[in-house]
Amino acid sequence: MAYMVILCYRCGRALIAKAGCKTRLCPYCGARVALEKAKKLASASSADEAAEKLRAFNERKRKL
Repeated sequence: MAYMVILCYRCGRALIAKAGCKTRLCPYCGARVALEKAKKLASASSADEAAEKLRAFNERKRKL
């Protein structure tokens, strides 16, 4: 199953979503994010790979 790392339009936090789904509920602010319109940061072929890409993005963001 494929996964994506996307940004929530409301709070700006990065989150993981399964590819093929239409929406994802942001666990941080509760917004319903439409995956078709969301800013995609990365794609991954597994949940572990997506989690690693999410960690890397958050680490880069913290260093700014």
